Amino acid sequence: MKVVVDPQHLKMALPRAVRIAEKKATRPILSNVKISSSPEGAGLLIEATDTSITLQEFIPATIQEAGTLTVHAATASSGVRSLSDVEGVTLETLEQGEAELLKIESGRAIFRLGTLPAHDFPSLALEDYDVTLE
Repeated sequence: MKVVVDPQHLKMALPRAVRIAEKKATRPILSNVKISSSPEGAGLLIEATDTSITLQEFIPATIQEAGTLTVHAATASSGVRSLSDVEGVTLETLEQGEAELLKIESGRAIFRLGTLPAHDFPSLALEDYDVTLE
């Protein structure tokens, strides 16, 4: 995956995901946020869940290479919060041996964060819930 996104959009979406993701999860994947490029190529879908509450938020982005990954919600939010608002933020997956990393880059700032496989993230359809906020 390789995308370029406005830092303001990430700075708004990731803290909301952190509030949903479990801090002391019995399953490590629940502390993560899932980031997917949209099928239409128009943006990113940010998802977080604790299995009782689910957040799905779409943010506009330029998709250069499609993909899906999960990354620790609090760590990603902290890194993005420290970035400048002037330049776009590039999110790119890197292969390191058998592991996959997320590289967050903006200007001279570069962060590399470990990921977990996206297929481990719980698939919770929003149609199963009674309330949707828009």
